Amino acid sequence: MSQPIKTLAEVVEAHKRKLANSPWYPGGGGTEEIITTRSGYRLQWMFQPATRKHAYYCHDRDLILTDEQAELCLAV
Repeated sequence: MSQPIKTLAEVVEAHKRKLANSPWYPGGGGTEEIITTRSGYRLQWMFQPATRKHAYYCHDRDLILTDEQAELCLAV
């Protein structure tokens, strides 16, 4: 059986999902260290090469944080 033909939108959406699930690496060329926030969370600045995005990784919760979430943890 042949696969059904996908629309361009379906192909683009599948590619975006694949990129979003690609690995994150410590930012700063791998030199970024873990910091402890005032609220006690351990955060690390990360980079995702596939999407060219940066974000904070919370080691205590095993989560990638949005900028807004990281600002709350950092008490900025």
